[in-house]
Amino acid sequence: MESRNKFEQEAEEIFGAHFEEPKDEFLEETIRKIESYGACYDPDSDLSAFNQLQICEAVEKATPITPKPPQKCSSVKCINGTNKRKVNSELTQNKQQEIITELRKCTYRTPPHKIAALLEALFSSYSSKPGHWLYIAQNWTPRVVNWVLNYMVKLIKTGRTTIKNPAAYFTKLIKYRKKRKERRGSNGT
Repeated sequence: MESRNKFEQEAEEIFGAHFEEPKDEFLEETIRKIESYGACYDPDSDLSAFNQLQICEAVEKATPITPKPPQKCSSVKCINGTNKRKVNSELTQNKQQEIITELRKCTYRTPPHKIAALLEALFSSYSSKPGHWLYIAQNWTPRVVNWVLNYMVKLIKTGRTTIKNPAAYFTKLIKYRKKRKERRGSNGT
């Protein structure tokens, strides 16, 4: 027993860390230190709280970049970004607002390729098939497109739903709306 304690003391002197698990009274302090590094304690992890703290310290030493503000964890299941918030799209809020304003200015006389380009720019951070937005613009009027966009904005602002993929949700909603009437040729066919 004494040799093991002596070994731990030597290791602590050499490496500057001790290897025993923290006691229950130190668990809260350890969790607080983990959260100060911008990570969250995960009790379901195979790693102990002390090992998670050591990982946070090692990462901090390896990347001395500007410090991040501590992450507030509402759940206890996030460590090192497993519950990362979704990164906002490449477009800024002002850019998105400009695109929505341009879409609101569109009338039934606006060419479908212009509407498609605006929709593609609005949902550029989400993958879609080539020609999808052109299909939407050709089959639904700008009035319907604006109605769906306004409905989605209303849902987000009131907090009724969290939309993970707005492009897919937009497509789902617009399919329930009335399609554009088919244009007939000059000879009535």
